[in-house]
Amino acid sequence: MALMISQPKIDLESPVVATAWFDPPSVRPGEESTYRISMNALEESVEMPAKMPALQNTGTNSALGTAPAGGAGGTPALLLGARGQMLQFTGSSLQPRTMYNFHVYPLAVGRFTLPEFKIMVYGKPVTIPAAYLDVLSNPPASQQASPRLIVELPNTNLFAGQAVQVRVHCPLIPAGPVMALNQVVQLTGDGFIIDQSTVRQSTRVEPRLDGAGNLSLFIYEAVFTPITTGKVSFMAQAFAIV
Repeated sequence: MALMISQPKIDLESPVVATAWFDPPSVRPGEESTYRISMNALEESVEMPAKMPALQNTGTNSALGTAPAGGAGGTPALLLGARGQMLQFTGSSLQPRTMYNFHVYPLAVGRFTLPEFKIMVYGKPVTIPAAYLDVLSNPPASQQASPRLIVELPNTNLFAGQAVQVRVHCPLIPAGPVMALNQVVQLTGDGFIIDQSTVRQSTRVEPRLDGAGNLSLFIYEAVFTPITTGKVSFMAQAFAIV
């Protein structure tokens, strides 16, 4: 009880402010960008719409359609990805930070706008601001997207109950800001279990596959066991603090 009393309180009184952006803000046709929504609220208090607003073409005459080669036909423009919550210490209290990620694959050159819309948080309307994505033949060379988690399994055809090693790695930005991953790493999905006693997390330097020097990686490894038959889908997620 004394330990609980000594913990900072969770800030639930501050006005909820939401931000939204595309990461990176400009891509080539067929490349992926991530639409991110972040707000200072508890995840369970957020009521996202059942259907997200459609991207609108506000630039050249082009269209945003299904996923590129390798994606499922008829895939909608916005694909829900990872979502989660962390508590950020602000000096006197803990402020909840909730984020939703959506993946988008533009197929043609143009400027696309996801217009402003409203969601319900703590039973009150909160405005998600408009965000813009530029699809260019030659995006700016100085532009750098946030690092992405990469999931690797030695085999994707498994028996139910067959344990394999799952590896999640995140390239660290060369000569960039110091980055720490918080709540590392969560594997979300259904139909599998992770043996927490086997989890290993480390930072190491490995040679690039293309031979162009070395690459610093954050590595997460654990034993992954599917417990159902059929197709099992999962994703890795973590919060980055820069």
